[in-house]
Amino acid sequence: MLRNNNKKFIKTLSQSCLKASRSRNIIAVVAIILTAMLFTSVATILQGSMYCIKEQAIRQSGTKAMVSLKYMPEKKAEQIKRDPAFEEIGTMRFVGTSTDPRLERLAVNVAWLDETLCDLNFMELKEGQRPEKENEVAVDTTVLDLLDLPHRAGASFDLSYEVNGRQETKKVTVSGFWEGEKDETSSNIAVSEAFADRALSGEAKPEDGETAAGCLILMGTLKSDENISEQLDSIVKSAGYDPGADVGEKGFLRANVNPAYEQSASLAPEMIAAVIGAAILILVAGYLIIYNIFQISVLKDIRLYGQLKTIGTSPKQLAYIVKRQGLRLSVIGIPAGLILGWLLGNALLPLIMKSLDGRTAYFVAPNLWVMLASGIFALLTVWISCKKPGRTAARISPIEALRYNGQENSKKAVKRGKESKMRIVRMASANLTGNKGKTLLVVLSIALSIVIFNSILNLTDCFDKETYAKGRVAADFLVKSSDSGQTDSPNYMIPENFSQFIKDQPQVKDLSSVYYHHDINDISADPAVIKTRNGKPYEDENDLGGKQVYGFDENALKRCKVSEGKLDMKKFASGNYVLEVGPLDDTGQKVDADTFSLHPGDRITADFHGKEKTYEVMACVAVNYALLYESSIGDFGCLLLPKEQFQSLYPQEDRPIRHIFDAEKGGFAELNKAIEKYQDQPGANIRVQTRTSVDAAFEETRQTYSISGTVIAAIFGIIGLLNLLNVILTGAIARQREFAVMQSVGMTRKQLRRLFVLEGLFYAVAAALAGIVLSAAASVTIVKGLTAGWWFTLYHMTLLPACALAPVYLLAAAVISALVDRMWNKGSVVERLRRSK
Repeated sequence: MLRNNNKKFIKTLSQSCLKASRSRNIIAVVAIILTAMLFTSVATILQGSMYCIKEQAIRQSGTKAMVSLKYMPEKKAEQIKRDPAFEEIGTMRFVGTSTDPRLERLAVNVAWLDETLCDLNFMELKEGQRPEKENEVAVDTTVLDLLDLPHRAGASFDLSYEVNGRQETKKVTVSGFWEGEKDETSSNIAVSEAFADRALSGEAKPEDGETAAGCLILMGTLKSDENISEQLDSIVKSAGYDPGADVGEKGFLRANVNPAYEQSASLAPEMIAAVIGAAILILVAGYLIIYNIFQISVLKDIRLYGQLKTIGTSPKQLAYIVKRQGLRLSVIGIPAGLILGWLLGNALLPLIMKSLDGRTAYFVAPNLWVMLASGIFALLTVWISCKKPGRTAARISPIEALRYNGQENSKKAVKRGKESKMRIVRMASANLTGNKGKTLLVVLSIALSIVIFNSILNLTDCFDKETYAKGRVAADFLVKSSDSGQTDSPNYMIPENFSQFIKDQPQVKDLSSVYYHHDINDISADPAVIKTRNGKPYEDENDLGGKQVYGFDENALKRCKVSEGKLDMKKFASGNYVLEVGPLDDTGQKVDADTFSLHPGDRITADFHGKEKTYEVMACVAVNYALLYESSIGDFGCLLLPKEQFQSLYPQEDRPIRHIFDAEKGGFAELNKAIEKYQDQPGANIRVQTRTSVDAAFEETRQTYSISGTVIAAIFGIIGLLNLLNVILTGAIARQREFAVMQSVGMTRKQLRRLFVLEGLFYAVAAALAGIVLSAAASVTIVKGLTAGWWFTLYHMTLLPACALAPVYLLAAAVISALVDRMWNKGSVVERLRRSK
């Protein structure tokens, strides 16, 4: 067979076909934009969520540094700083700690820091400069607020601090300040080198591992964020220390990895499944519309493709013409979709992050790999969508092309007689059933948006406020320290002045107090270790005997839910008994019996940091997890003692970690206002959770899912309407001759408009019915499955959103059909017959 080089002609022909279908091109470009937009917005939200969670964890840790090495002499510090593993490393020269009572809620170090460490610790000055003179310091806005000083450089105050047990006070001036972090638990007062030299003069140089004035602290980032712990061990070892040594042992150096960098970067299986599901859904929606657009376009121009085949165009070249048109339109649609999707993702990100425990959202810059992946995914969707229309153009024979009229062969007989009044309705119905494949795809693409819209609102309607509240709050009010959960903060107990304040409020009812032992010097040590049970060495395959220890007053004990045994208040107060306590489940209702390793009647001997005590286990109880200290909530129960017994073992734990109380009838608003006023005072150091704040958090969560889901559903809805517009518009263009012939044999203009509008309405009715049926199926499968995994949901089916959306599509179909009819079915019959040749 002879071959000819007609590639250039085929490209020119493809371009000409592209220019001839302007209306098709606009719809196709919009569809491609929306498809790329969906891919990019989902990818941006996923990327942004991971970034925001990690960034906030880093900010809460107070530093961008990956590792810290503490309390070493200068010679060793210089050796470590030269290690090639570091990307950058900064130095802190510890002087002392603040003793100002106004700063008691913060752990405040007085220290000299070099410029690198200031940058790593977010100490970017808003105003002023770093301290240079002996009487100059730099602080953050939180410290300024606690000292009741204005946010400006030049303010003066008396700095009280301790150097190796020696109390000092010095008049200093604020040379500059930086923005403090919300709810921070520690801070630095940065001093000049001259200040540090004067304060440390005469002090003995600290030895290895000694937390004393003059010791150095190094903090830095590594060149790689993989295997950080192993890299740190290597750095410690190369400096002559032993990475495996414990406190007090030879070669010990306190070296830590920033917890923010220890968090796993891997996605949860649920998140992976959600992302895969979203990608498949977008792929299906994009495929349905883009495929329909090009399939209908090919069928409209089928005679042209038949004529091209007659003059020698190969099937491969015809398929190439269709694919090339899709790819050329992608050059316009995909970049626009990527940009709009990135903007949409950033717009939705704050809503989503706010629902994740109020996390802060940061603006996500365009990521080359995310954009590239989204672009390739969108391009793949277009390529797949154009494949079958290309095959249709390639396979059609010239004879079939000339005979094609847009309808499949029908075996139905045309009914006559009295039913002629319904002829327009039957004609409209026949036009839809004439090409069942095309109709099915159009109906499915429209129904998909109805299913998504109904499923999202069905899911959010299953959110149960009462269940959410029971799982989140134990009473009208729950108060804890602002530092609660901070492992190294000494201020984890509620301030004494607040305890007195709340006791003086007449609206308070059933005030309950929870006490807890927390050793900030050795957080890994268990406060109590069970030695024996029933006279034998304690053995449990899942529990080694280490237990956290709580003390409850009588009102707090009344809030316990007994899982096993019986709680006798009088006997328990005798001091001869102990309870095992664990958290209720997320709903605040159920007790997990596997939490407990002890049973009522067991006699145990426990070591409380050197004090051995013997108790009988009275019962196993559970409480709302909000009553327990954050770091003690684990897989096993904790020991619970009466308040008096607890304080005899731990006299230093003289203040509670939780106050739980209700308001007297009608007194909630007044009590809430008084507590809010107290909380606004500098140094209040409390966090308050109320039923109203929990209700607000619930509504915020539900609103977040509703808004985000509705936006996505609206995009799918637009895709569905575009598909409807495309099928009606291309039908009008392809059937101009048919309509002109019909008018020439007696059909009136009014009848033609009625026929056209009925066809559009039939599409909408079929889509609405399919959408409602599929919404019901999605509800009992997908929605029900999702609610089973969310503790604050109670499943029930609703089809109201689908039913409410159906009239919108009916109206849209009628309006689109009428407008397209007015645009394309105008002019005289003769003109339209000539135009359609």
